Amino acid sequence: MKTEVVYFTRTKHTEKMARVVADVCGVEAINITEQHRLFDVDCLFIGTGIYGGKPSAELFRYIDDLPVNQIKHAVIFSSNFTKKDQTELLINNLRAKGIEVYPRRFVTTGSFLFLKRKRPNEKDLVALRRFTIKALQELGGNS
Repeated sequence: MKTEVVYFTRTKHTEKMARVVADVCGVEAINITEQHRLFDVDCLFIGTGIYGGKPSAELFRYIDDLPVNQIKHAVIFSSNFTKKDQTELLINNLRAKGIEVYPRRFVTTGSFLFLKRKRPNEKDLVALRRFTIKALQELGGNS
């Protein structure tokens, strides 16, 4: 199964998470601001921070530019100060592109200013690793 990991971050929290996911998948995490192309991807892990209650505009533009019929599944992971899953708009955009979205999402607390400092922490990253392994197993990939 061909797997890729992409992410967008303003605070480095999501980058930290993306590196864990990429390690499990045996690939490099790609910041969406870096030039790259995706073709024939079976499973695309997408990481985002939540800013003002939703994923960034940069990530929405990235999803809009994804090639049609080249990505089978997407798995979402995010960090958010409130730890609420606020990725529904993103999921709707992926589905509109014909991408099947894994039914569970990973959401962890991120820090904001001086609140909830040092998050995501090691415990969060261990949980993310478990989530990634489970998603890969359920989607038919290796773990």
